[in-house]
Amino acid sequence: MTEAFETALPAGQEFFSTKQVMELTGVTRDALRYYEQIGVLDNVARDANNYRRYSRSDIHWLDVIRTFRAFGMDISELADTEHRDDPRYALLVLQRRQRAVESEIKHLNSLNGVLLKKIAWWKERRDLLGG
Repeated sequence: MTEAFETALPAGQEFFSTKQVMELTGVTRDALRYYEQIGVLDNVARDANNYRRYSRSDIHWLDVIRTFRAFGMDISELADTEHRDDPRYALLVLQRRQRAVESEIKHLNSLNGVLLKKIAWWKERRDLLGG
């Protein structure tokens, strides 16, 4: 079963290093950089030494990215970070995906029906030939 991701964050901590984010979320360093590169994870803060400092909001957004990926959704839709914290936008995108899943299920059910008929036909032929 596909899951939605919710990273448990330590109480009282507002910013996290790349290593901490990797440990908390299971997201690799390369994936974090890729998400920044394609614009789905933007404006990650930097400390005085130019190391990334991920906020709680960044990690929540990573959970959204991971959920989209788990559902086979195009994460480039998340590059519209103007709507990053707008639940209406997430709802719209998720509803669009749900409609696509429903359509795919109908298609797969149709294929399954054809397969069942073919299987029955071949079983009948086998039985006619004596097994």
